[in-house]
Formats: sequence, structure tokens, C-alpha cells
Amino acid sequence: MSLNEPSHSHQTIGAEVNSPDNWPSRCTKRHSWPAIDQSLWEEGCKPGDPLTPGGHGSKLRKDSRDKTIKGYGYWLNFLAANDWLDENQHPAQRVTRERLMHYFKAMLARKLRGYTILGRFIELRMAMKLMAPEHDTSFILRPNGLTIRGMLNPSCRPLMVPDSGVLFRWGISLMRRAKLDAPHRKGLVAYRDGLLITMLASRGRRLRSMTLLRIGHEFIQRNGTYRVVLEPHQVKNNKHDMFNLPEKLTPFIHQYLDHVRPALLRGRQSEALWIGTNGDDLQAKGIQAMVCKRSKVRFGVAFGPHRFRHAIATTAVLRDPTTPNLGAAVLGNSTGVNEAHYIRADQVMAIRQLQNIIEKRLDAVS
Repeated sequence: MSLNEPSHSHQTIGAEVNSPDNWPSRCTKRHSWPAIDQSLWEEGCKPGDPLTPGGHGSKLRKDSRDKTIKGYGYWLNFLAANDWLDENQHPAQRVTRERLMHYFKAMLARKLRGYTILGRFIELRMAMKLMAPEHDTSFILRPNGLTIRGMLNPSCRPLMVPDSGVLFRWGISLMRRAKLDAPHRKGLVAYRDGLLITMLASRGRRLRSMTLLRIGHEFIQRNGTYRVVLEPHQVKNNKHDMFNLPEKLTPFIHQYLDHVRPALLRGRQSEALWIGTNGDDLQAKGIQAMVCKRSKVRFGVAFGPHRFRHAIATTAVLRDPTTPNLGAAVLGNSTGVNEAHYIRADQVMAIRQLQNIIEKRLDAVS
């Protein structure tokens, strides 16, 4: 079958495909890629100049490139484990519909989550756009005539999305119940986690942006209110992002900055807002692990920081169906594919409206 030959066989998940059993669940590091792959990757990441457009990779954020590298490494490992990796062959020529279906079935057999499987195919497609822009590899996302997302629907787990108000009150409760003199810094960590959770629940910013917050830089106090100011390179959509935090959090933030954070630092100097148990700056993996662990205890289902964005979008629609774009405005997302610019005033009003929704029943349970 040629690379771009359309598929006339609309297989379903249950079709007979002998998925390999010897695929290790690890990725091939970039330095171990075949020479041709490394060369094409470098070419695809070259920046352009006024006369020549750059490679597709030059337009991607570093995080996106790193994610694509990792995803492509899984594909190479899969090929190598099944003796399908010809290191002298162009990367696009290695991608066939049959192999893609083997890849799909192998991941299903490993009981990977549906979103993980979809992500692997998206990453492979992105790698091909970068390394083989002259080839049509759009079929990667529909190897048997059906989309990967469509094939996964029966196996995707239902998404548990709590109400944003519930999440906000959860964070407040963690701070109020934290015993700051508890042994092993347990109370200090609980207070920090509670504040982080309330910020995620009320503003829904992405994990990377939350990790980058520094006191006096991205995290500032102005006119008695705490504010977050993010530069375009710190935000996924490459736009300035500025918003105030809920006034209800002001006393909790004071307590964190004046007492909890210094105690966590143990005399170390740092500008980072979030400090880990051992006094180091809290990294993205630490925040991710914390949210997963605490959500498992609180809700019986583990989820990460990105679920808070789902929660805001869902809560906004359920609580105020008359304003369908409220959630998108709060999150800084475009409400339509043709919207080229984002109106800041709309976001400010949307944040106020959502905060009123979140806090509506908070005082009643205080």
C-alpha cells in the first residue's frame, strides 16, 4: 500500500489485527533516533528569515516540541520492537495504515487511557508534519477510515467534572483545617495545596503558567488586591494574560506569604510562589501529583490541574445558560474559529460573573 493510498477497508476495533505483544512501554530518546530522523527533525525546526519560511517546528513552543519528541519516540520504539524500523527509510515511508492499526491495538492491549492513545497519534502526526511536510500523512488520525477519537469513544472513561464552586470550597476547607504546627510540615503543605486549588478552581490557568508564578513578577499586589500578570511566552495562546484573584482569597494569601511560605523555604531565598516540602521550588510534576493525590482522596477519582478548566467551562454553562460564552471568556479561549483577537474587558466581566457563581453558597457553609 502506498503512503497516500486511500483506505477502502473500513475496519472496526473488533476487526482481526494481530497486535504485537513485545512492545516495551518506553520511548526512544532523541539521541538514539536514526540519523535520517535526527537530520529531518533539525531541518524542520530551523527558524525562517524575511525571505524563507521556517520549518513547522520553529513555530511550536518548546513544550509542544518536547511532547512531540516523546510521542515520536514511542512510535520508533514500537517499530523497533517488531523489526519494522528500517533506519535508511524515510520516516514517512514507515507509516502505513496496517502498522498504525497494530500500534492502536497494542496500546489498547496495554489498557492505556483513551486520551493517552489519542495523544500518541496526534504526536506522531505532528512529527510527520515537521519532518515530512511534503507528504500527506493526515490519514494517521484515521488509519482505517474511522477517526482515532471515534474508535476510542467506546473505551474512553467518562470524565468526572466537579462543579467549580465545589472545587473552590474544597480548597478553602483545606486551608481552614490546616494545622500549621503539625509535624512533618503536613499542615503547611495542606495550606499551600488549598490555596493552589482555589486559584485553579476560580481562574483555571494551565499547569505551566501556574508553575511560572514569581512574587513581584507574575504575582503582584496592587491596591490591596493580588493579581497575576503573564507574558505571551508564558501562555499557550501567546497572548498577555492579566487577572485579579478573588478578594475572598486575600487574607489566605497574606497568611501564605507571611507565614506558610517562609516556613516551607527553611531559610532559603526564592522568588517562586509555590514552594515544595523540602524547601525547593515546586515544579509542574509536583503540582500535577499533588492534585491527582488529593482529588483521589476527596472525590474517589484522580484528576489533574487541567480538569479545573473543564470544570469552569461546564459550571458556567450549567449555572448560567443565558451566557454560553462565559467559560471561554474566563479561560481566555476563543469562542469561535474566526475570532482573531481577544477582548480584555469581556474577560474581566466574565471573571467577576463566574466568581459570583462560585461564591454564591460559600458564605452559607463558612
